[in-house]
Amino acid sequence: FRSALAGTFSWSDDRTLIFTPAQKLPNTTTFTVVEEAGFEDVAGNAAKVTSPALRFATVGAPVLAATEPAAGASGVALDATLAVTFDRLMDTQRTAAAVTLEPSTTLHPSWRGPTLTLVPDTPLLPDTTYRLIVGTQATDTDGNDLVAPAEISFTTIQVGLAIENVLPADGSAGIALDAPIGLVFGAPVDPASIGGSLTITPAISGSLAVAVRPDDPPPAGPGPAGSSPNPSGGPSGSPGLSPLPSTGGSPDPSTAAPPSATPTPSGGPAGANVLLFQPDGPLAPNTTYTITLQTGAVQGLGSAVAAPGRTWSFTTGGPPEPLQNQILFRSDRGGVENVWAMNPDGTGAHQVTAEIAPVTSFDVSGDGQELAYSVAGVVRVMAMPSGHVTAVTDPGLAEYGPRLLPDGSAVIVGRRDRITGADEGWWLRPLAGGSGSGRQLIPDGAPPLGSAAGDVELPAQSLGSWMPVSAVSGSGRLALLPRADGSLVLVVLAVGPAEPGPAGRVIETGLDQAAGPAAWSGTDGGFVIVARRMIDGVAGTWIVHPDGSLAAGPPLAAWAAVAQDGALAGISATAPGHLTVAAGLDAPLSILTTASDFQDREPTFGPGASALVFVRARPTSPGDSAGIWTVDIDGRDLRQLSTDGSDPRWLP
Repeated sequence: FRSALAGTFSWSDDRTLIFTPAQKLPNTTTFTVVEEAGFEDVAGNAAKVTSPALRFATVGAPVLAATEPAAGASGVALDATLAVTFDRLMDTQRTAAAVTLEPSTTLHPSWRGPTLTLVPDTPLLPDTTYRLIVGTQATDTDGNDLVAPAEISFTTIQVGLAIENVLPADGSAGIALDAPIGLVFGAPVDPASIGGSLTITPAISGSLAVAVRPDDPPPAGPGPAGSSPNPSGGPSGSPGLSPLPSTGGSPDPSTAAPPSATPTPSGGPAGANVLLFQPDGPLAPNTTYTITLQTGAVQGLGSAVAAPGRTWSFTTGGPPEPLQNQILFRSDRGGVENVWAMNPDGTGAHQVTAEIAPVTSFDVSGDGQELAYSVAGVVRVMAMPSGHVTAVTDPGLAEYGPRLLPDGSAVIVGRRDRITGADEGWWLRPLAGGSGSGRQLIPDGAPPLGSAAGDVELPAQSLGSWMPVSAVSGSGRLALLPRADGSLVLVVLAVGPAEPGPAGRVIETGLDQAAGPAAWSGTDGGFVIVARRMIDGVAGTWIVHPDGSLAAGPPLAAWAAVAQDGALAGISATAPGHLTVAAGLDAPLSILTTASDFQDREPTFGPGASALVFVRARPTSPGDSAGIWTVDIDGRDLRQLSTDGSDPRWLP
């Protein structure tokens, strides 16, 4: 044997010759081994020819076989795990130490065969290009190093999915124990991305899902024949999303709000841009919860964008309680316009309804046992203090402006076809304890579709698009309702001593253009309303008697309120934007408020008729509430109860 390489020969037995190179063979080199003629066996027999050539090649340097993410990948998740697979087994310690990620990130390595897995210590940065570098110190198990550093780059997902709202609102207090927790995004969410995206402290069990926010969009294009105009100048359009069942209270599954798209963990309804966490049970009372959305965890549907991180907190109120001697009002302090309640001195404010779309109007029974409200064209009734919610509205319909009968047996609602927007007028719907399937009272005059996207906090005028003009007499046998053209009529609900039959009879009042809802005066035996007399165009305060006859009352500009003893309050016609009060409809008016930096709205009497509760707004922003206030009817003890809210009702 002759060798071009330095080394030594040795025998392992009498048949096997071993050549050991003095140095490691060079990589990627072909070698040829031959035995030349003349070698002999132990008997002295010599080979006459050279043996066939034996050729072999040494291996090359180790290389990367695959990476995760792949080179040039984009939209990489911020919680992604990185992986590098080599073409052979590697020296685990030296190779792991040779890997770096730029921008600098601490990595935790682990091995499985030739694959090195790397877990970043913190989430990756959004919309950032990273370089994953394997240096030449990476070595295989034979000691072969990489010939040159190996490098790939990838780009993380963009944080372009806007967060429009969080529920409940950050820093809110008095939140209902059945309130949903979630976020509203600016675009549909990929349901596959939501798992583990929220962290809630203290920890609570529940389910995470995507949902569509309830909506009642007007039909596209011109309204159908028979539809009514919107005399209050309400919204003419809104995003086209589908209604959902209530997320608050204890809904009756047999009367779930129509149509519906129940949140589901997989798939999700079309246009689902709401991420909801539904607790398995009530939240703990008087407890502060902190919610954290991980940066980049929630991704847009069919897009390479994700949501930024967000942390917020809220504090719950107490368990449901009776509403007696409470002031009810609407407020978006929890993130969405809902019904709230507070003590007469403004303390103890707590959320009553827990909807994820705005409550546009509500009514409450005199004993506080029933609360009727409308949300996205669905009327619901909540039993108090249990909080049990029942949807009144049938599939395919949109209903607004609920007015409860005094005994709670039925509710009056304005109805439209949810698809076409056709005006179907005002209906009497029986509730628990009532009888019949409902009947139409007048064929038109319902509020318009579009409440979920409308301005529902405080109308800039005296009456908003979804604030009902309607009222019911103290006996529950007579109602005052608006038609589509704005004219007002009486409808006999049931025949009685003061209500001329037959039931269902419609009586013209000769009034239109109401400036605020009507109020029933038991003392005067009629409805009191600020409106225009059609025959001569005279606007003022009118008493509408059960037979439709009119009597003029003290001059008000808007919003008549009547106390149990017959006292009258409203917005002054002589001091615009200020409260005025009279001991009765035939008594002189006295101005109660005079501040020039406020406009007063929506007065209503307290239980003892000794004080008024009302809303104030700034003249510079008449659509924004400056809080709920009270004042004694003698003008004393003017107090602010809240910094927001509208539509107050003071229950006995």
